[in-house]
Amino acid sequence: MAYIQQHQCNAYWAEAKFLPISAIVDYWCEGDPNCHKAKFFALIAACEDGEIEYARSDGKPFQDPVLDLANRDILLIHRASFEKWIEKFPENKAGDILPMRSQTETVYLNIIGALIETITGKDGSGRPLSRFDSQTKVIEYLIDNFPGATGISQRSLENKFSDGKRSLAVTPRRPASFQPQTTVQPWSKR
Repeated sequence: MAYIQQHQCNAYWAEAKFLPISAIVDYWCEGDPNCHKAKFFALIAACEDGEIEYARSDGKPFQDPVLDLANRDILLIHRASFEKWIEKFPENKAGDILPMRSQTETVYLNIIGALIETITGKDGSGRPLSRFDSQTKVIEYLIDNFPGATGISQRSLENKFSDGKRSLAVTPRRPASFQPQTTVQPWSKR
């Protein structure tokens, strides 16, 4: 059985897109055998229902039932879909269960998600908040204006913007109809 050592190698686990189901359950249950089965079978059901994406560690086609794959410890859970699924349980947060992201990374991803939504969004009247009407236009602009900068590539930006939006998706929001009491005056030179 795989096991994620808490506080050890977290930076490496954070880079993994897939994790063994046994490692997730062991870390999640913190060694408590009473919760191990319940959470194990909840993950199996979520995989079977298509709520969590998964893969096989042996690279073979998906002919075997999910439970068989898990029992043979060859079931790999897709981290991002697990993080999304776990948010439906109010007592859990993915960051509390797995050593996936540091709090700093989550902060940065939330900022990225909020910025991309703001840059490509519209105000309450339907007017664009910026000259960029899509994420694609923002990416094109960044690539054109920051050539050679580390992390400024189409694939990297698409991934980070997607991660940022996904991270921000679990954050409570004001309703779209909310209008602040004060208005911000446009900046002008004095």
